[in-house]
Amino acid sequence: MSFIKNSSLYVIFSMAQKAIPLILIHFLTVEISQESMGGLSLFNTFSTFASAFISMSLLSFLMKIYYHEPKEKLAKLVSGSFVVFLIITIALMLLLYLVRINFGNALRLPAIYDFLLPFSVFISQIPNMNMYILRNEEKVKTFGYLSVGFALTEFCLSLFFLIGLEMDWESRVYSVVFTNLVFGMIHLVILYKNGFITWKLDQSLMKKAIIHSLPFIPSTLALSFLDLSDRYLIDYFLGSDILGLYEVGYKFGSIMMIVGNALSMAFIPFLYKLIAKKDHDKTLMVQFIYIYHFVLIIASIASFIGVWILYQINFVGENFTHSLVYVPIIAVAYLFQSYFQLHSQIINNTSKAKVIAYISVLGSIINIAINVIFLKKYGIMVACYSTLISFLIMWLLNWYFSGKYFRLPWFSKKVLKLNVEELKALVR
Repeated sequence: MSFIKNSSLYVIFSMAQKAIPLILIHFLTVEISQESMGGLSLFNTFSTFASAFISMSLLSFLMKIYYHEPKEKLAKLVSGSFVVFLIITIALMLLLYLVRINFGNALRLPAIYDFLLPFSVFISQIPNMNMYILRNEEKVKTFGYLSVGFALTEFCLSLFFLIGLEMDWESRVYSVVFTNLVFGMIHLVILYKNGFITWKLDQSLMKKAIIHSLPFIPSTLALSFLDLSDRYLIDYFLGSDILGLYEVGYKFGSIMMIVGNALSMAFIPFLYKLIAKKDHDKTLMVQFIYIYHFVLIIASIASFIGVWILYQINFVGENFTHSLVYVPIIAVAYLFQSYFQLHSQIINNTSKAKVIAYISVLGSIINIAINVIFLKKYGIMVACYSTLISFLIMWLLNWYFSGKYFRLPWFSKKVLKLNVEELKALVR
């Protein structure tokens, strides 16, 4: 029953990890203004975009070969990936510096972040890589302890900078940078001790990894740009104070993404193992996908009830209470986003991975178009609905193409005949 056990532990650890920053929202909404929250939102959003740019989606290649290649080859891929990350980070720093010289403050952030932001994102790639390996090795407890330890460290540092040193939204920035640096070193040591760091790089392997990852780069950047465009356009049309209000509601609404990621951590390795078998059972895959969809629906309802209770007990500061109206729309949007990510993993195992990029770019275009046309006139609810509509369309298209390129018996009678004994056999 390792699937159920792992799923439960991943959900518990992931929810604990994400609940800690949510607790921090209470202090932030009390200590800083809506405008300051808007500045923090821009930093977080640009960090997400920079992460998509620096990572080059190389993790997708590691996912594909993990169960097919020896550890020595995986170590060369991990080490080579870090070299690529470093090169792109330096290039990004130079690019941001040149943009500021020629176009002024395009990021709408202080100049120091042109260097601090890429550096922080680069360091964060080390834990990301190690956490994926720990997940595949089914070292759930180690994964969980590191996740929760990271969140606790970031939480304590944030309170120290925010309350102890009376810093504004920058308190979160410095806590993130210091935590990434500390845990980046910890994860690097773990990777080295487990044999995933080597000085023997393989250029041909990295070439294959980059070629494989190229179709995913537009997809990852488009998804990040979807978030970035929301924040930037709200800040441009409505102001930083409105962006700060939106950010708080968005944070609580995206709890759905947290649950989806937690379940994926247990489900996706199982999916890849199953696909790797020559005689893989497609009926089994469909049954698990249906279970995944159903569990997420239940989780989304439970999440909103929990958030509604937090607002009723005045968990957020008085100036941010109106952000509750954004939560249910964003929660449903991220429900569809979780479905989209799941079907992307299926397409990833075909030769049609570039379809994911096309769909992601289309979703971003739809999101931007809706916001540009309607945001200034109708207000911030437009941003919520544009996110919902974009993720819904992306999920439906992904489902269609995943079924076209990797045919599965979605409506087979056999899929519906899952008894308890079969379920026990499936998850062992």
